[in-house]
Amino acid sequence: DWKCSKGFPKRWCEHTVVSEDSYPEYARPNTGETWGTGAFQFDNRWVVPYNAYLTKKYNAHINVEVARGVQAIKYLAKYVYKGSDRALLTVDGQYDEIAMTLHGRYISPVQAVWRFMGYTTHEEKPLVMLLPFHREVMHRVAFNQNLTAEQVTIAAQSQTSPFIDWMKYNAENEDGRDLLYGEFPFFYIYHKSRGWQKRRNGYSIGRMPVAVPRRGEHFYLRTLLTVKRGARSFRDLYKVNGINSGTASAACRALGLVFDDSDWVSLFEEVKDSSSTSSPRQTFAAASQDLWDQFKIPFTDDCLWRMRTLGVRVDAPPSSWTEEECRFDFGLWFLEENLGNLGLDWQTARITGPRHRWIVREENALIVEAMDVDRESEEAMHSSVLTILSTGQRTVYDTIVSSIERGLGDSVFFLQGAAGTGKKFLYKTLCGLYKSQSKIVLCVASSGIAALLLSSGKTAHSVLRIPLDCPGNAVCNIGGQNPLADLLRQTSLIIWDEVTMQQKNDFAAVDKSLRDIKKKVDTMFGGIPVLLGGDFAQILPVVTGGNREKIVSACIRSWSLWPNIKTLFLTQNMRVISRDDNQRFAEWLSKLSYDNNPYRPIEIPEWIQTTSDRNLFREFIYPKREIELGGSDLFEDRMILTGLNESVDRFNKEIAEIRASEAHVYYACGKVESDESGQSSDCPVEVLRTLQVKGLPDGRLKLQIGMPVML
Repeated sequence: DWKCSKGFPKRWCEHTVVSEDSYPEYARPNTGETWGTGAFQFDNRWVVPYNAYLTKKYNAHINVEVARGVQAIKYLAKYVYKGSDRALLTVDGQYDEIAMTLHGRYISPVQAVWRFMGYTTHEEKPLVMLLPFHREVMHRVAFNQNLTAEQVTIAAQSQTSPFIDWMKYNAENEDGRDLLYGEFPFFYIYHKSRGWQKRRNGYSIGRMPVAVPRRGEHFYLRTLLTVKRGARSFRDLYKVNGINSGTASAACRALGLVFDDSDWVSLFEEVKDSSSTSSPRQTFAAASQDLWDQFKIPFTDDCLWRMRTLGVRVDAPPSSWTEEECRFDFGLWFLEENLGNLGLDWQTARITGPRHRWIVREENALIVEAMDVDRESEEAMHSSVLTILSTGQRTVYDTIVSSIERGLGDSVFFLQGAAGTGKKFLYKTLCGLYKSQSKIVLCVASSGIAALLLSSGKTAHSVLRIPLDCPGNAVCNIGGQNPLADLLRQTSLIIWDEVTMQQKNDFAAVDKSLRDIKKKVDTMFGGIPVLLGGDFAQILPVVTGGNREKIVSACIRSWSLWPNIKTLFLTQNMRVISRDDNQRFAEWLSKLSYDNNPYRPIEIPEWIQTTSDRNLFREFIYPKREIELGGSDLFEDRMILTGLNESVDRFNKEIAEIRASEAHVYYACGKVESDESGQSSDCPVEVLRTLQVKGLPDGRLKLQIGMPVML
């Protein structure tokens, strides 16, 4: 297609932007300077990244980039040790693997000269110190085989290890008690005869050997050492909240560092007292046999009632079964449905399945769930919010409702509205209207986080069974006799939020499937009213390695049926109507989204206060004196917004250090899943805690009483 595989020409960029998860975007300012002759004129967009100093010194194209992330560092380390390029030349006679290794290689002239001159091929800095660890009195000792048993015992008692000496140093000195065992070599040097001593110069990094779970206590000891600082003895190492746990495994469980059923017990104790019986069963779907035995009584409270009153056909169990046996086995049958929804089976869930095949349903569980609403509360909610809709919201509401009531099958809308204009408030109003009339409304969104903000919201992929790999001719995985198909036939409205993030092929697949399910091949979405919502000034579809052209092409506005969708607008920002200065700021932000020259430097208006001093900025928002006084009101009416999670973490850490309240540290319980071949990565748990996963808290969570937390 005559396009550069490397994406040249690049787009204009005034400043270099360094990203955590991708290559840097280099500065390519539009200076007006070009080079070339005839039809080929090159500007800054065509320049391949290079390091000017090294390129000039060695008269060769050389670029230097920062290695960020675990994968990049592992690649560079392996590349250094892989050796020179090799080529197998000939194989004569009998296959000799050793001879092939020694002789079957090609060395380039440059590599040969480099080797002849004895130049170094690589350099390591800093030095890596291997830190052994072991259980009490189980360290390695060396002895002369000619010694007697008594002499060996005496020799063993006099020998020590870096691990023992680390605890000994902490017992005798206070300066290293804030360090982990793995951090100690950075500030201290180890001598076999003198133990640990403070470094005078240089530094090293420590690395504990990897231990796998099947090593038992050895694995737990290593896990404990990744969080325990300044241990002075084995007894102190195993102490948690002042209580001696006795073993490393018990200490890890007390700290929540390993998976343990006690966490599930706490969850189920709370759920069984605060939810209906069916809700705990859904929560229970990924637990274990022991937990089922412990909670099967409260989790099957409704089973006998369901057997007698629901419109189902119950196949009689063996006559020898007691009522209690029937109840528990029937509960397991219901649990099987939850496992299927999660893509699990009994073996994966570690639970013995039901012994009896109980029922053939005569009602659709999906329809029952969708209709399980309190009509009176929905009607009361709808009546209350309808009176406070803004003029723009009421206009959109009336347009959608009147179109659906006409029933012409053309009720497909896109609601364009910036953040704060009340899109979700309008969704809530529409849900209240139709649910109060015992009609089915499906609320979906393009992402899980967006779905959480909707009434009974779920992701569009999970509800509508959209293929993850969705080409233009794809359809959803919904059979005509599927319970989901029956649900869609009875659906009165689909609300689909954040559609600007979803690719056009997803909508095409849903459209084809709904036309087939509803048997209305000439009507968009099979005649089901659909309200799409989003903001094109926000995130567009993610296209791997795609440029602007590919991203725009994947957008819903590039869908061939987009002209058939009626566009509605919400323009009034409901979050700032109470203050004029907020309104002015919102208008300025809105103009940035639709700037005709988005690559120019952003000019901050004079009426916006600015500073380049981080401490001054933080002090203005959260004065140190007020934080020290401990007033919780300080955090209720103000916050700091920043575009980078790194900045969020830094501000949170600074403010937490000012607060005088005691901090509680919680560590993530990490687990590396096996790949398709059954092999699991040997990634240490301390590395897992350093990974920043979007939408999840940090691996090391530090909380204080009174600290506001966003869930």
